[in-house]
Amino acid sequence: MSLLFMTGLSLGLVGALNRLVDPFWYFRDIEVSGLNAVKTKFRWYERHVKPAVVARERPEALIFGSSYAEIGFDPTNPAFTAQHALRGYNFGVAGASWEDTFCYVDFALRHTPVKRIVLGVHPGALPVTDCSKIQRELAGPGWSELLFSATALNASLSTLLEQRRDSPSHTREGLYFYTRGDAAAERHFREGLRSRLDALPDCHLEQAPTLRPLESPTTSEPLDLSAVEYLIRAAREQGVDVELVFYPRHVFALELAAQCGRLPFLWEALRQTAALLDSSARGVSINAWEFFGYNEVTGERVSNAMHYWQDPEHFNYEMGNLMLDEVSGKDRRNDDERLGRSLSLPSLEQRVPAFWQERAQFIESHAWFYPQLQAFVPEGRWRGTASRAASARNP
Repeated sequence: MSLLFMTGLSLGLVGALNRLVDPFWYFRDIEVSGLNAVKTKFRWYERHVKPAVVARERPEALIFGSSYAEIGFDPTNPAFTAQHALRGYNFGVAGASWEDTFCYVDFALRHTPVKRIVLGVHPGALPVTDCSKIQRELAGPGWSELLFSATALNASLSTLLEQRRDSPSHTREGLYFYTRGDAAAERHFREGLRSRLDALPDCHLEQAPTLRPLESPTTSEPLDLSAVEYLIRAAREQGVDVELVFYPRHVFALELAAQCGRLPFLWEALRQTAALLDSSARGVSINAWEFFGYNEVTGERVSNAMHYWQDPEHFNYEMGNLMLDEVSGKDRRNDDERLGRSLSLPSLEQRVPAFWQERAQFIESHAWFYPQLQAFVPEGRWRGTASRAASARNP
């Protein structure tokens, strides 16, 4: 009898500790500075917790996407939340595939009265996917896992011990800080650019800036955009305001894409998306936006104290706020001063040549651009350097 009593008492104490500390940020009602305010373990369990939070708290304005969206879009942005009339939450998840992201959108449309969606995507196919593979993840943790599991106990103890040694990885509304505040942006840029070039082994860059357009032929095979059709139906049937946002890139990443012949596919993916929206989304509140450009924001000079960027593709929420203001209609600047542009077939016909003109003007007016790019890219990835290196090894 005493053994049963002691077992029950131990379980009760463990459950009480886990409920108080709330290491996975599930209950979200007790936060005490120095005790549990810094959720040091949330980042490792967000795939299970974020769906549960959305189902319980039922926010009306949601951000979706991979780490780019999770880091870059603040769900408390006033324009996005209609001046805070809507509850905002960032349902982006670091490392999420398109399949995961689609399933999070589908889950939210079925479990919360969502009124606004900003969905971050990469140019390419956006198919409807089978969500059965992540149903357990979407179902969220059970009470035994939250209160009585060894995993929860270990997470609670770590949370208590790391309060003063660690800093928050996320905000309460799901925004991810990632490497924000890390004074190593130059290293992150160097590593990011080299990683991109490693995926393009045949690409070599021009040693001197070429100001002419660098387009190359591309095929126009139809992309599977069935998820866009799904979102059009959701906008029509549920009255959801959908903003499809193609992620921006720092000008260094854009320059690699331009010189490595990757832009034709990008423009073609945007063209097919615009064609679908132009033909099927009339009278429905769904728009697509592109933020590809050479300007003072995407072209912020790289240093260890950057305002808008963490690496060539992860942008800070300061840039995300500018983007959300534009897609939400708050920013009233002239078209030639805007960061992004709403997609349509007529606008794309004008945008592509304007992009190349914008690039040439940026390179000509920013003398630091090419020398700094050269400092970040390995010597062997410039045209002619590989052959010269081979000659030096074999005189």
